Amino acid sequence: MEKAKEVLLSIADGHPSVLADPVPSIGMRRFGSSSVDFVLYAWIDDPARRDVIREEINWEINRRFKENKITIPFQQIDVWMKRQV
Repeated sequence: MEKAKEVLLSIADGHPSVLADPVPSIGMRRFGSSSVDFVLYAWIDDPARRDVIREEINWEINRRFKENKITIPFQQIDVWMKRQV
């Protein structure tokens, strides 16, 4: 959890559109069934670009989590097929 928090804050600090004041922060939303769900809070310089900035940050989160061997769990569903006779 600490490594994930460190990486997330580093990403926010390194993004050119994220403001330094107020400082970015991390919230822990909940414990999922196989995850810990975090939220990254950051103020940006141009609210009209919110979706673009979010996408850039999400791509960087994916890249940096892989680089740091932090896995993102995805829900798995088992499907059982029954043959009708």
